[in-house]
Amino acid sequence: MKSTGVESAGMEGAANGVDELARQRTLIRRSAIRFLARREYSVGELSDRMQSRFPDVSSEIVDEALAALADAGLQSDERLAEAWVWARSQRGQGPVKIRSELRTKRVLQDLIDGALSASGMDWHESAQVVCQKRFGPDRPQDQRERGQRSRFMLQRGFKFEHFSSLL
Repeated sequence: MKSTGVESAGMEGAANGVDELARQRTLIRRSAIRFLARREYSVGELSDRMQSRFPDVSSEIVDEALAALADAGLQSDERLAEAWVWARSQRGQGPVKIRSELRTKRVLQDLIDGALSASGMDWHESAQVVCQKRFGPDRPQDQRERGQRSRFMLQRGFKFEHFSSLL
């Protein structure tokens, strides 16, 4: 039986489609690795960046490429959460603010909880260090100063129970 040009064109089209998908996956992978070389990103952040950078690529292809990076250990939301908790706590931020920032990065709640508990931070001690660094060792003299310190500590992401003994 003789092959017609239509059949071979259909096969070429299918091969080109497969090649195009492979090219898109490679493009997404390389771009995501460049982002991850600078700092940790959550899957949600990377997905958003890849979608905005490559609007013609379907979200399924982006998700597949990012899942492959996670499987290879190049991207990890758990690693991001642990690094974020450590870095922010060293800057004197409390667990409420850290939790909020990680939620903004679309990290799963159980990963956030795990990272906060695994950090081993004593938030009472951290609050004391932050408060003394900002206001000195003296206790507040009046209600206005107590309010000022409370607002500062709450903005830093500490719960009232972490710093109430300092007022």
